[in-house]
Formats: sequence, structure tokens, C-alpha cells
Amino acid sequence: MIVYPQRYNGKRWNGLIDLLLFRAAVATRFSNVMVFALALLLQGCVPMRFTGYQPSGLGSVEGRYCVAGIKDVYRTEAVAGVQILTRAGQNSLNDTIKLHIELIVPEGTTVQLLSLEFVARSPEWAEPQILPVREIGTYVATKELQIHGASGDMGYFNLKFIPRRLSETPLPKVDIFTLQFPPLRINDQVFQPESISFHAYKEWGISTCI
Repeated sequence: MIVYPQRYNGKRWNGLIDLLLFRAAVATRFSNVMVFALALLLQGCVPMRFTGYQPSGLGSVEGRYCVAGIKDVYRTEAVAGVQILTRAGQNSLNDTIKLHIELIVPEGTTVQLLSLEFVARSPEWAEPQILPVREIGTYVATKELQIHGASGDMGYFNLKFIPRRLSETPLPKVDIFTLQFPPLRINDQVFQPESISFHAYKEWGISTCI
């Protein structure tokens, strides 16, 4: 019996080579992803899906503590070194908006809220929402209350809209809203913070604190 060699099929061999190269590329990419993910875990970094509100206005927007890749902290530079940090979040447990507002007051400076009412507006609400401040730091909020920076340091004062419940508010969750601050008396000067616009987001970020 005479056996003749099979004819070379160029297209078939080229297709096989392309398939092998594709599989090698996929394996390399998967390996790189696994190495990157392992490196993140070893460093205490965990990719997570974050929800919140992206602020916009005349102030600056910064990243939040312990989260890489997410910038949703709004900083307002007032006068006499006073600063206001504002961040809005989404409370998925009861479908409300969370507001973390912090006054940073340097030593020797006095700050007083001339009104205790914030005003929030959204096209999804039938009317503006009035949000009264209940506590400033550890103090019951009053229009007469004056807060001061700590001696030799900055004073940090969180505003609470529900007593003893940091960041929580009764505001129903919406996709977009604006927040108007009340005027502040800083030493002998009246300062009116600008309103801030917020748009809901859902993005991937990396938690660096576990």
C-alpha cells in the first residue's frame, strides 16, 4: 500500500495558529487581571460599587477618605479660614438622602448660623423641602449658638438634621437636587454660601480601608 502525503492546507493552518495566539492573549490578559486583583487584596484594597451624588458648583470637588476613584466631597472656602465640606449620599435602607456637612473653624474665629434652615429643591418634588438643623457638633442648634475653633487647632463641627443621627435626613431620594445653605456670620462678616447641585451616580471605586 502506498501512502501519499496530505496536501498542505494553508488556510486551515493559519486559522489554527490564529486560534492559538488568541487563546494565549486571553490567558495572558486574565493572568494580568488576577495578579492586579491579588495585589489590591494584599494591599487591603477592594473594588466596590459605590452610590452617591456628584456635586457641582463654584467650589472644589475632592476625593473622599478611604475611597480611591470617587470624588464627591464638595469644599467651600468661606472667609477668615472657615471651610465647609459637603457630601451627599443615598440611604438604600429607607430611600432617603444622606447629607454630611462639616464646618471647619480655625482658632480665634467665631461662626454663627443666621438661620437654621437649609432648602433643598428637585424637579421630582412638588415643592421645596425645608431642612432644619437640629444639632451643631454636640450642641443643640440655635440661632444664638456661636462655635469657635479649638485652641491651637481647627474646630470640626458636623451638622445633624436628625438628633444624634449623623448624616441622616428625611429627604426622599431623587436623581437630582440642589441645596441652598443659610447665611453664616463669620466674626463680624456675613457670608452666604452658594447653592450646590447634586446628580446621583453609581460607579466603581476602590475601598482602601478594610
